[in-house]
Amino acid sequence: MRTAFFAATIAAIGFQQAQALYDQVYTLTDQNFDDYVTNDHENVWVVNYYADWCPHAQSFESDYHRAAEHAKASGYKVKYGAMDAASNYATA
Repeated sequence: MRTAFFAATIAAIGFQQAQALYDQVYTLTDQNFDDYVTNDHENVWVVNYYADWCPHAQSFESDYHRAAEHAKASGYKVKYGAMDAASNYATA
């Protein structure tokens, strides 16, 4: 439940491409969500559920990646993930 509480769900905001320009944002799918997020007992996860057609996604993507880069560089125990809600709806 800790993960569910801390996972920031931004349903209306998405990504043009979650596969990233940066390594700090994990591409999440129905198949790997539990492995990465649910079963991670050492980190807090911030998850962005997006639709790649959304214009807000395009403007939000760079800020999201910057936040992930900052968390990694600062040594925070926070990981960032992005899940295409249109393609992966079972977990979202």
